[in-house]
Formats: sequence, structure tokens, C-alpha cells
Amino acid sequence: MKRAPQEAYLKKAARPILLRPFTLFTVTLTLLLYALDFLFRWQNGLAELFCLRVELPLAGLLAKGVALIPFSLTEACFFAGLIFLIVLALRAFLRLLRLPGRRLRRFLRGLVSLATAVLLGLNLYLFFYQLPQKRPPLAVKLKLSTGDLSSRPEDLASSAKVLIGEMNELRKDLPEDREGVFRTEKGPYSCFVKSSQAFSQLGSWEPLFSPAVQARPKPLTLSPLLSRMGLAGFYSPFFVEPQVNTQQPKALWASTALHELAHANGYTREDEAEALAYLLGRQHPDAELRYSSRLGALQRLLPALKQSDEALWQESMSALSPACRRDMAASSAFWQSRQGKLAEKVRDVNDRFLKSQGQSGVAAYSESVRLLQFFIRNKELPQQPAGGDDKVTPKQPVETSPSRTGESKPPQTGESREISPAKTGETRPR
Repeated sequence: MKRAPQEAYLKKAARPILLRPFTLFTVTLTLLLYALDFLFRWQNGLAELFCLRVELPLAGLLAKGVALIPFSLTEACFFAGLIFLIVLALRAFLRLLRLPGRRLRRFLRGLVSLATAVLLGLNLYLFFYQLPQKRPPLAVKLKLSTGDLSSRPEDLASSAKVLIGEMNELRKDLPEDREGVFRTEKGPYSCFVKSSQAFSQLGSWEPLFSPAVQARPKPLTLSPLLSRMGLAGFYSPFFVEPQVNTQQPKALWASTALHELAHANGYTREDEAEALAYLLGRQHPDAELRYSSRLGALQRLLPALKQSDEALWQESMSALSPACRRDMAASSAFWQSRQGKLAEKVRDVNDRFLKSQGQSGVAAYSESVRLLQFFIRNKELPQQPAGGDDKVTPKQPVETSPSRTGESKPPQTGESREISPAKTGETRPR
């Protein structure tokens, strides 16, 4: 009788290692997704159809379930996964000691189980992140001309002037801390719940942005680590879950959440997500979200303007109200104080990762200035009135004149802590 458990285990271990149903399903699904990825590289119209009919509806279902959990499921699974791997390694070691027969086969079975789990995570990544990147670029779907995407210094200054005027007006009624820096009267959960509704509001006005995935951004307990890594947030495709670093200045909470929310809605290119963060906040009924989205956009425009024409940059900075300058200086001082080798390594890894996805590396964040300018100048897309009413009346389209294009460069680092028109803030990759 004592030998029965051992014999039963050995009989189970004698099954063909690679013919277990779940392993076969996972491997087959991986091959299918890679085949679709290859096909979508040449047929981005099919990629758009796939995302609208398959990926986004499934992402919406998963996001609804994950949104019911008040904490970051990604973070919880990270810690649980570490504990599980330790327990699994100890269990395998004890089994080798207790059941010396067929050691090689048991080792291979454990290796296949681990590989299956890795492939399952890879499938989620491919389905909810990599395949949406094969969609036609947002500029193509908006039918933008080269004139709409101009980076001339005069156009950059004009766009910055619009943002600064709106920010100065919004900032008057927003709360401050003792140092005169923006603080939210709401906690991160309230801010992120309101952010999660932004895509649905935009999609109800502009069919291009529907169907909407109401993913709920989550605050991270590992925010201090993300700050040292130079990250304002990230998108977890495994659970369609935007993650936000809540240690960063509160003025950028909503801007980061909206950026990651754009990723959850299938806009996985960084330049598009950065521009959509502004558009999503521009029409939002909450004043704090409207201010945060404009602040994030301005921190992309100003470095590009400074590299194009420093005189126009100085003029734009001088137009900022003292309160807005304090917010930008606080952001710059926060990220500058956390510069280090870890942040540089993460930046290099992020740069290589984005290039492997067909983007231009971390420069993709600053390339959002062209789309930002189009959204700022174009009044056809919905824009929230200054009063902040829930009912929004779409503005009439404004014609734009063609102008020559130019490439924008990444924002400069090394900003000072001084609250001065000569210095500007900088947002982190997210």
C-alpha cells in the first residue's frame, strides 16, 4: 500500500510530455498569433478590423472584471508569482529526493509547465499589445496632411500659446499645497475612476474612437521603485490594466492615467497615446483632469519649441502664470532628483523595446507634438466648454493652412529646481 502513491505518480509522469491538452492549445495559439502578426504587417486594414471586432471587445470584457478589484492585479500577481516560483522549486527539489526514479522526465515536465506559463503570458502580450500596433497610424485614420503635422517654430509657439492660455485660466480655481504647487482634493482612486470614463465620453462624440475599453487605472505600491526607474506609469497587457506611479507630482496623475488608458484602447504607439492623453482630458467635465492633460501636452511642446527657437520658447514661458510655473518646476525637480544609473538602464531597455516594435525608440514620446498640434488647432473634435458642463457642443471645423514639416527631438534633461521662465519641466516615459 505504501508504494501506491509512488506508482500512481510515476504512471502520471509517463504521459507524453508535449501532448498535454493545455500545452498543445497554448503552443497552437502562440503560432496563430505570430502568423496574424506577420499578416498584419502587410495588411493593416485587416489589423484594424481584427482590433475592432475581436481584440477591443475581449479587452473590454477583461477590463470590466479587473476594474472591480480595487488594487493593482498586475502588482499582486507579480508578488504572488515570486512566492509561487519559490514554493514550486522547493516542491520539485523534495520530490526528487523522495522519488528518485525518472528524475529527468520529472525535470522535463516541470520545464514544460514553466514554458507553458510563459507562452500564456506571451499570448496575452501579443493579443492585447503587439497586434494592435499593426493598425493604421492615427494620422492616417484622421486623414491628416503634412501641413496638419507641421513642426515649424511659429506653429509650435501658436499651439503652446493656446495651451498656456487655457492652463492659466483653469489653474486659478484649483487647490494648492503650502508651497503653492497643485494638489488634488481627491485621492488617486477618485482621479482614476474619472479617467477611466474619458474614452467612452470621447467615443460617444467621435465614432473613430469607439468601441471604448473602460479600463481602470490603478495606483502602484511600488511607485518609489518606478520613480527610480524614471517611469511615470506603464500599461499591463496581461490584464488590460493601466498602472500609474502615484509618487510623481499630483498634477500629472491624470495625464499619465489617460496615456495608459489610450494603450488599453488599442493605441499602443507612444506618440499616439501621448497625444490622445491631451484629447481625452480636453473634453473631460472634471477641471483637474482638463488641467493635467494640458500640462502633460505642454511639457512635450515646450522642449520641441526650445530646440527650434529659443526666443519663442522664452516668450511662451513668460506667458505662464506663476502657479503653472510652480507646477512645472515641481515636476522637473522631482524627476531630476531621481536620475541615476537605474533610470538610464531602464531608458535604454525601453528604447530598444520600442524600436523592436517598429517605433522610433524613446523619441516616439516627443514625436507626439505633431499630433498634439493638430488636436489643439482642430475644433471639429469635441472640446469641453470652460464651464465644465457634462453636455458638450462640438465646435465647427477650422481650416488649417499647409506648412512644411519638421522632426521634433526628444526633450532635454537636466532641468533645474528653480521656478524660473528659463527652465521648463519634463515628463518621463510611460
